[in-house]
Amino acid sequence: MSPSKLKIRLASRLAAAPASAAAACAAGAVFTGFAVAVTPSANVIELLLLGFLLLPGLLLALADSRWLLPYGLAVWAVAPEVRRLYDWLTNTYHSMSLFTVVPLAVGCMLLIPTLGKVRDLTPDMIRGLCAMACALLYALAIGFARNGTASLYDTANTVVPMLAIPYAVFRRSDDSVFWTKAYAFTAAGVGLYGILQYFLVPPWDAFWMEHAGMTSIGKPEPLEIRVFSTLNSPGPAAFYLIYALAAAALLPAVRRFIGWAGMAAIALGLAATLVRSAWFVLVFVLAAALAGGKLPGRARGILVLLVSAAAVYGLLSVIPGGRQIVGRFETIGDLANDHSYNERVSFTGHVVNMVLSDPAGKGFGGVGLATKLKGGGALDESVGVFDSGIGHIFVTYGVPGAAAFFAAIGFWYRDIRARVRVSGGTGLFETLGGAVLLGSLANLLFAYSYGGAPGALIWFFVGMSLRRRGGEPHGRHG
Repeated sequence: MSPSKLKIRLASRLAAAPASAAAACAAGAVFTGFAVAVTPSANVIELLLLGFLLLPGLLLALADSRWLLPYGLAVWAVAPEVRRLYDWLTNTYHSMSLFTVVPLAVGCMLLIPTLGKVRDLTPDMIRGLCAMACALLYALAIGFARNGTASLYDTANTVVPMLAIPYAVFRRSDDSVFWTKAYAFTAAGVGLYGILQYFLVPPWDAFWMEHAGMTSIGKPEPLEIRVFSTLNSPGPAAFYLIYALAAAALLPAVRRFIGWAGMAAIALGLAATLVRSAWFVLVFVLAAALAGGKLPGRARGILVLLVSAAAVYGLLSVIPGGRQIVGRFETIGDLANDHSYNERVSFTGHVVNMVLSDPAGKGFGGVGLATKLKGGGALDESVGVFDSGIGHIFVTYGVPGAAAFFAAIGFWYRDIRARVRVSGGTGLFETLGGAVLLGSLANLLFAYSYGGAPGALIWFFVGMSLRRRGGEPHGRHG
């Protein structure tokens, strides 16, 4: 490196130092604030485990390493399992734990290498950012007034996953292939552990099931459990796996990297979660990608996925407990007697009445996991478990906020489609990101997936699809 280039690089590092320090302080403040709110005390072992999860993220952020984003996605997957292992070792259980906020703290560290790198944005990206900011600020204002500090956790659980967008867009080097391969490798591990969990049920997972009171995920016994793998419930586990399967089917580099074994582990783990909506979203994403682009090797990828699915189905037909999994999916053809479907239909009417009676919305902290923070550690019986994605958005954001939220997604999708057209339909990540964004909208028929681990993955793919690549006239779309 020449002396002049070295001086320029050092100068840029020094110029970005205040911003990096501010971002590090923000991450620390977020973690400390939520830690105080969630858990009043912690012992040395717990703090050491938390340090082992947080320190690598901080070091990767300060070094501006390309491993930071994959590490953040991995923490979303493993932090719940570390929490369960700790609870089992100490024979204690808390409905809320410091480990709950670790992925949020690591996610905040994406700001450290991002600040100071802001470049020109397309008009639709700016419109989307403005619309989303309006939706988030509205939900926060309503939520803080109605739900107090519980709104802060819900805000962080929504906003922090979105930080993957500016991080991917403004990063100077395009590490999209590397990031996706690293994520798919982690997903293969999640799938493999899910398979082991189904047949063995480790004692720390059984301990957590017994104390958490989650009766909807089966019994803590082999072949009787709905797999949640290393995550905190079957839903997030399923969505952590489906996007990896979609990426492997559509991106040859990812497919070659994890191989048949990796795809089989992901598919089997996904089947064991018994989350039927995840398979619907997977098919929707693949169909949207095939219809929206001209991806090289797409036919081979789909063929590989179909063969894998057929192999999984055949294997489930002969292994112990496999027929139970297959039977779960066969109920799709008999919706009249499907208890889950009928409950969802009934709940939809309840959601409509909630929105009509309170069009301003409950704000952040009024729905879902955050209700634990204002309910003494117990979920709100009426809105703690919310089996309607679109209902979740309207009840949380209200009609005005929901309009801004969907407008933001519309602007970003239009920007992605413009990039697909510029690439002649062959842009791998543009096509996949657009399909994932459409799939997230389709999933609103079943559940809300824009926060937590599923949200981190959605915005991960959207961020990669919105970054400039070679030959693309950045800043002129829209």
